[in-house]
This record gives sequence, C-alpha cells and structure tokens, in this order.
Amino acid sequence: MAKICISDRNLTELQSIPEGTVELFCFNNRLVHLPPLPSSLRRLNCFNNCLMKLPPLPSGLEHLICSDNCLMELPPLPNSLITLICYGNRLTALPPLPNSLIELICSDNCLMELPPLPSKLKYLNFSDNNLAVVPPLPSSLESLCFINNPLMDFPTTFPINLMYLNYVPYTT
Repeated sequence: MAKICISDRNLTELQSIPEGTVELFCFNNRLVHLPPLPSSLRRLNCFNNCLMKLPPLPSGLEHLICSDNCLMELPPLPNSLITLICYGNRLTALPPLPNSLIELICSDNCLMELPPLPSKLKYLNFSDNNLAVVPPLPSSLESLCFINNPLMDFPTTFPINLMYLNYVPYTT
C-alpha cells in the first residue's frame, strides 16, 4: 500500500503515478494537470493547485479533496466515493452523486442546483453558491450549512437526525 506525499513544493507537474499507489497527496503546489491515476488509488488530495480539469477517477476511489483549484467541472464520480470536498472552484454543476457519499462540501462555487442527494449523506455544505432551491434532504443528514444562497424556497422540515444547522440569508 503505497502512499505518495509531494505537497508544498511549488511543483507545476507530476510524472506518472505508480500502480499500487493508494493515497496521493499533492496539495499546495502549482499543478495545472494530473497524470492518469492508478486503478489502486483510494484517496486523492489535490487541493490548492491550479487544476482546471481532473483525469478520470479510479473506480475504487473513496475520498476526493480537490478544493481551491480552477475546476469548472468534475469527471464522473465512482460508486465507491465516500467524501467529496470541492469548495472554492468554478463549478456550475455536479455530476450524479454516488449512493455511497457521506460527506459533500461544495461551497464557494457557481452551482445553480444540486443533483439528487444520496440517502446516506450525513454532512452537507453548499454555502456561497447560486442555489435558489434546497433539494430534498436525506433523513440521514446530521449537519447542514447553506449560508448565502439566493433561496426562493426555504425548507420547512428538516431530517430528525439533524444536529447542526447553519443558515444565513442571502445578501447582495
């Protein structure tokens, strides 16, 4: 089980990533693209780079942290994904979310809507986007943050398991 950590080095490119790598940490660099990802990869943390696009994601990927880049879209998400943290990009839409997803943090983007939320989702933050409607919330949700969205329709009921709610009205 190989783990590669090449962070905080001002790198502009990565060479190939060896098969067998299960964790890749390449955050806080100046990467503009990533090489093809090995099928063995389970965790990818590439936040705070200059990425405009991600390569196809391995089918067994469980954790994707790609915040603070210049991403305008995400590739299709694998059915194994548990964590998706993609705040601080230029995303206008998200691909379909896998049923395995437990944590979604997609704040500070340009999202106009969210796809249907997975039934196992526990943590959701979609603050600072352009959402007018809150999608139906799964009953598993424990934490919800949706600060500063131009909501036209505010939810009237919340999941019974919700322990944390943070909402601040939209300000222009």
